[in-house]
Amino acid sequence: KYYWEFIVLYRKFLVAAAAIFLYRVDKMIQALIIFLLLLTSIIVQNLNMPYSTARLNEMENRSLFVSFVTIYCGMYYLTETVEPIPR
Repeated sequence: KYYWEFIVLYRKFLVAAAAIFLYRVDKMIQALIIFLLLLTSIIVQNLNMPYSTARLNEMENRSLFVSFVTIYCGMYYLTETVEPIPR
C-alpha cells in the first residue's frame, strides 16, 4: 500500500508537534497525548498490515511497541505520587 508511508510520516509529525507545540501544557498531558497516538497507531497497523511481507509488518509493530513502552516508562518517571505498597 503506497499511501502507508504518508500515514507513518503524519504520525511522526503529530508526535513532534505534540512535543513542540504543547510545551506550555503539563508534561504528563503531553505524554498522554503521545501515548494515545501511539496506541492508535499500533491498532491501525495491526488492522491493516500494510507492508508486503510479514517481516516488515512485524518490524513496524515492534518499533511502535518500543516507542509505546518508552512513553509509558516516561509517564511512570513523571509520576510524583508513587507510594510504597502497604503490607
